[in-house]
Amino acid sequence: MFRSTELQAAKPPQAEGWTAVAEGQTKRAKPVKGRANSELRYSPTRRPKGPKGQPQKKKNYLFLLLLLSSLLWTSCRSVPKGWTSYHQGKFWYKHSGQQQRKGLRLPKEGDQLEISYSIWKGDSLLLSSADQAVPVLVEMPSAEAHNLFTEALSLMAEGDSLEVLVLAKAAADILGPYAAEFGEKERVRFGYRLKTLKSQAQLAAEIEAERARIAQRRQWVQAELAKDSSLSQLGGRAAEGIRFEKLKSTKGPKLQLGQLAQIQYICLLPNGDIIDDSFLNMRPIWVELGDLKTIRGWSLALEEFAEGEQGLIYLPSALAYGALGNPPFVPPHSPLIFYIEVLTTK
Repeated sequence: MFRSTELQAAKPPQAEGWTAVAEGQTKRAKPVKGRANSELRYSPTRRPKGPKGQPQKKKNYLFLLLLLSSLLWTSCRSVPKGWTSYHQGKFWYKHSGQQQRKGLRLPKEGDQLEISYSIWKGDSLLLSSADQAVPVLVEMPSAEAHNLFTEALSLMAEGDSLEVLVLAKAAADILGPYAAEFGEKERVRFGYRLKTLKSQAQLAAEIEAERARIAQRRQWVQAELAKDSSLSQLGGRAAEGIRFEKLKSTKGPKLQLGQLAQIQYICLLPNGDIIDDSFLNMRPIWVELGDLKTIRGWSLALEEFAEGEQGLIYLPSALAYGALGNPPFVPPHSPLIFYIEVLTTK
């Protein structure tokens, strides 16, 4: 029998390869090669406890991944093949006809774009810019001011065609009254074609060159009137005393009554004073031949011209503003002289 002092001094047995950490517990160290440790006690690591003593649950990331994949697959199947998503499905687009050509300049802030467009519901055409008499010009805004329409245009180079597919409710501000044609989940298709793209520098240079050209035309017409205020040298003759001279001729058909013509013009008095000039605003006007709102001689003279032609026209007073004139610009019994350019017809 051991005495109590000997029991206190006695050390518990310790196997080689194990380290004692506390009474009744052992921690395994690196086993010593060639030694058997099967008889030694091993305490497995306890599973950490969560709230309220429950074991922590691992997040099922696989389930979430499968769910997201399913949603993505469903959304992809709902869009026709060949379309590309823009900004996580804000709209879908594809280049039709010719593909977007690499290396060409895309629109930037301040650029002026001339475009044509169409709006479709399925295979039914709702609206087309071909029905408008004037070209559609768009100035590109800053990046902060972009909307769906200008974002689509920013994907195009000059000469490109683009189709855009989007939920009609997301394009309600573009559709205007046509938004009522679509249901809650229906899509609208837009077709765009970028005809021309001009930078601010190009526009400024073109305007300056055009102003210089028109200034030369004004001076030339005024010089001709200084020689002969009635322009009797004009070789062309039309109905009721109208005289004209073509400065540029084409082989196209002459304008006809009821036809629309886009025209730039300068109107002068016989003394050379300019009383009206559409070139100042750089905005051509549309004239319908035979329209009673215009002076009678205007339509009669235009019937002698074709698209693309330029010339001088002499209108006698009876075919202009007659005995009353148009105070304070046109005196009574005053003939009118026009320099015209027929740009296009419809």
